[in-house]
Amino acid sequence: MNMDGFSLLERDHQMVRDLISRFRNAVSWDIRCDILVDMINNLNMHTSAEERYVYDLAKTRLTDGNFIFEKNLLDNQIHKEMMEFIWNHIQLIRNGNFIYNDVFFQVVEKFFTVLDEHIREEENLLFPRLRDTMNVDELSKLYRDIEWGKQNAPTLPHPKAPTSGIAAKIMHPVSGLVDSMSGSKQ
Repeated sequence: MNMDGFSLLERDHQMVRDLISRFRNAVSWDIRCDILVDMINNLNMHTSAEERYVYDLAKTRLTDGNFIFEKNLLDNQIHKEMMEFIWNHIQLIRNGNFIYNDVFFQVVEKFFTVLDEHIREEENLLFPRLRDTMNVDELSKLYRDIEWGKQNAPTLPHPKAPTSGIAAKIMHPVSGLVDSMSGSKQ
């Protein structure tokens, strides 16, 4: 098995694509809400690992790294704000308040659109460029870091939490612990 950290993240991306497809093909809002909860939990773990272990690599290894670093943090901030909105209103839909179904669906589809754009940029631009700057040992260490980062990551969106540096490396696991204690399921 290839212990490449970027391959692990790309598998997460495929899981997100599968969840989006399942959401769009679901026959009820109850099923759609369950899919959204699963997606939000997984995306927050994925995002936390990227913020703590991948984006800093862009700053140090790529000539346009600061731009890429800031662009990805901006994307993630938008995703977190949208996920927080979805999370905070999913119970309204789950409880059968059908007045807002169409609006809620539009918000979710907008989220899927910006998320898909971000995933494509990472897979086509960021990951290949970073992969080219790393040796096998570094890619393997990144794999272990991302695995560990996902294990202690938040499962809920925390748009106001730190997104980089030592503050993120300290606060993301703390938020992850709080999320796990709260149940983080709708």
